[in-house]
Amino acid sequence: RVYETLDDAEAVATYVDSASGELERAGWQRMVYVDDGGEKVRIYVQIEAEEVTGMTVLVLDASE
Repeated sequence: RVYETLDDAEAVATYVDSASGELERAGWQRMVYVDDGGEKVRIYVQIEAEEVTGMTVLVLDASE
């Protein structure tokens, strides 16, 4: 999903952090982690038997 405008960027930032923790606890591997002011980027992959079986990308740019 892509949202051009956010009513509550802080709530979305909290969600990105929460979802990241849940993915890590579930065994997903963090590939990219950026936290720079209002910008957050998280990319996680799920690997089974040396194959990528899932990918999740979370991006927030609330710097504007």
